[in-house]
Amino acid sequence: MSYPINLSKKSTSLAFYHHIADPVKEEQPSLLRYRHKKRPPPKELKKQLDQRQKAAEERRTMLQEEMVQKLSVRLARVALIADRHQRQTTSSWENAQKRYTRDVDEHVRRRTEQISLRLKDLTSHNQAVQERKDAVMRERYLQKLDHIYESRNPKTLSRVFKNV
Repeated sequence: MSYPINLSKKSTSLAFYHHIADPVKEEQPSLLRYRHKKRPPPKELKKQLDQRQKAAEERRTMLQEEMVQKLSVRLARVALIADRHQRQTTSSWENAQKRYTRDVDEHVRRRTEQISLRLKDLTSHNQAVQERKDAVMRERYLQKLDHIYESRNPKTLSRVFKNV
């Protein structure tokens, strides 16, 4: 620690000044006095306490009623929103179901038309093929008969052997 070198010198600058004199009044100023509350008698105390408790109970019941009212309004609003959402969801679900069945029915109708047209085309094609097959078979049969007839006919035989 360092101390000032010259302690005997008086400082010329004073920070504050003390004036010591006798007090003007015997009492302390009202702000400095400690205030003691006088206690009322026990009966009065009990009355005050009962009044305070009743007032607190009234405030409490009033607050509870306000909270109940706010919550009931809020629950009613939530119920309305839930009901509206349920109706919208149900209606949209029903609309989607109707749309789906309509689309599926339309697809089935178009597909059956396509299949029936294809079946008609195939049956007509099968008939044409069957007619060509019958014609070819008749032609072959006649060719075989002709060949057999020519081979058994003596004139044909002589013709065959002459050329040989």
